[in-house]
Amino acid sequence: MTLFSHLLFLCGITYLVIGVVMLFKDRNAALNRAFFALTLCLFVWSFSSAVLTVLPDKASCILWNTIASLGYCTFASTSIHFFLIYTKKKALLKKWWIYVVLYLPAAIFLLQELKHDLFVSDYIHNQFGWVSVANVGSVWFWIFVASLAVSGTLNIYLCYSMLKKSASARERKQAGIILLSAIISYLFCVVLISFTKIFINIEIPDITVTGLMIWLLGILYAILKHQLMSLSPTLAAESILQTIVDSVILVDQQGLITYVNTETLTLLGYEREDLLEKPIEILIPKDLKSEMESIIHTLPHGPVRNKDISFLSSDNTRIPILFSAAVCNENDGDYLGFVALSRDITEYKKREEEIRFLSYHDQLTGLYNRRFYDEELKRLDTKRNLPISIIMSDVNGLKIINDSIGHAMGDELLKTVAHVLMNGCRADDIIARLGGDEFVVLLPKTDKSQVEQIIARINEQLKNEKVGALDISISFGYDVKNSEHENMQDIFKTAEDQMYKNKLLNSSSTRRNTIDLIMNALYEKNHREMLHSKRVGELCEAIALKMNFEKETVYRIKIAGLMHDIGKIGIDDKTLNKPDKLDDDEWVIMKQHPEIGQRILSSASEFSEIGDYIFEHQEKWDGTGYPRGLKGEEILLQARIIAVADSYDAMTSVRNYGKEFSVEEAINEIKRCSGTQFDPTIAKIFVEKVLEKGWDN
Repeated sequence: MTLFSHLLFLCGITYLVIGVVMLFKDRNAALNRAFFALTLCLFVWSFSSAVLTVLPDKASCILWNTIASLGYCTFASTSIHFFLIYTKKKALLKKWWIYVVLYLPAAIFLLQELKHDLFVSDYIHNQFGWVSVANVGSVWFWIFVASLAVSGTLNIYLCYSMLKKSASARERKQAGIILLSAIISYLFCVVLISFTKIFINIEIPDITVTGLMIWLLGILYAILKHQLMSLSPTLAAESILQTIVDSVILVDQQGLITYVNTETLTLLGYEREDLLEKPIEILIPKDLKSEMESIIHTLPHGPVRNKDISFLSSDNTRIPILFSAAVCNENDGDYLGFVALSRDITEYKKREEEIRFLSYHDQLTGLYNRRFYDEELKRLDTKRNLPISIIMSDVNGLKIINDSIGHAMGDELLKTVAHVLMNGCRADDIIARLGGDEFVVLLPKTDKSQVEQIIARINEQLKNEKVGALDISISFGYDVKNSEHENMQDIFKTAEDQMYKNKLLNSSSTRRNTIDLIMNALYEKNHREMLHSKRVGELCEAIALKMNFEKETVYRIKIAGLMHDIGKIGIDDKTLNKPDKLDDDEWVIMKQHPEIGQRILSSASEFSEIGDYIFEHQEKWDGTGYPRGLKGEEILLQARIIAVADSYDAMTSVRNYGKEFSVEEAINEIKRCSGTQFDPTIAKIFVEKVLEKGWDN
């Protein structure tokens, strides 16, 4: 092997090693991939030329020259491709036709080389080994030389343009080094081709490719000295960036996105190529662009941390983020761009909104709460809002419904009332639940006649509303502030007093109506309960008459018998209508109905005494009953009468479980339990005087 062979082999291996090292340094970088393609061309050209010098015969030379042509025919195209990427003309490379312009000449040269040996006329063997003789008489030879000259000139121009236009000192230094090495390499190759192939045909191997090593060394110096083709802007390694759970975006000095991590793509729904080389502004909503510009302008003065802004996703959905950013500078202080870290705070925003909503809204009805009302009262209490009116309202019968039917029904009542108030009032009126069964409406710029119209509209709507089988009743009060000298708290107090006055006037009839409705609701739950209650009422009346009670007392005992099971309205339908015997837990629930009944009836003064009768009607003469275990005459007389009438009708009627007794069987059972379950005197009167049966039979 000669000196030329060694030189070509050394250059070829050097090209390949540098290209592979840079490719594996960042395989995702377009510049690194283009550089590898370029060095691969040089490797094939240089290595094949080295092999050609040591071959045994001419036929082998033709084969290896064809292999070498794969390198030198594509060199011009790959070098321009590399410089287009290096000088940031990647947008041009996204156009399909540029690849035709770049690589069509290379394809034509290769095709012609395979058909004919157009660039080499012959091979001679001398002291340097096999040497190719240039086919300077071929038109294709000169076209090829011209393509090399054009590509070299274009590459130098692109590099010079980068040197003049770049705002980065680092990039200008890179461009200066590469430009100088490219010019030297270009001139060296021109001189070498001219004096060995064209003007003077010196019979030495083709070492033109070695001249390009000067250019490659210039690029290598730019890599080592000025960080050309570094893994990423000198912020962090790719592996670290990809493991960060927040979005990471790198933006260059032109405001173009140069890197995004996987979390960014997941968050925004983009593909990587949709964002790279695009301005950061495509992610910013229009109303936030000025704020983002302000953030970017302040970055040179220090990092920005935790700015609450939004990004736009690929489908134009606003995604709230917490935005932080810091500049990236050269070692000499020149500005490179900035790195942005963004955290998705969608869930945080939702929770924040929920907390804000709950802080000013009633959780049950969705209306405003007392806190919001107080703040709005202060805000609206101005002269321009006069006259300001306040409507106070109270839901009638809520306590009875909660105690009898349950809080679920009471909650449903409050929600229905809230709905009616919203429909009856205007959009700008402030409706708030003050707590319990009280609501308030704040009406700016509303006089007395308008308030009365609104209340009338609400009452009209209430006629069409029910909660279960229950009608809805509300007591209202209102007052109007007509002068700025009047105190809003006094207006509120007047409205509240009027409401309580109306509630007091209506309370008695309202409670009676509510109790009637509760009884009707019970009968709807269980039709047999209605028939049973009526029969028990009639039996209680008959016993009271035989015991010579006064007319009013007889009437009250009859009503007590009719209502004795009103407390069952609070018992679950499944338990109340169960066809089988109740288990222990169900009995505990069932035993609550006397107490529930008393609570319901005690809410109305005219029924409170009857409520006491009902409370004790499950007590037994021997003290084994419930709820208090009273004994003998400790039990109210009226309750003892209800106990006999209730038991007899239960025995002689169709029941969910247990045997239906005949009249005789029921009488025998009453006799048997006389003195233990029943008052013996009342039991005997019932059998002998009401049923007209013999006691001793």
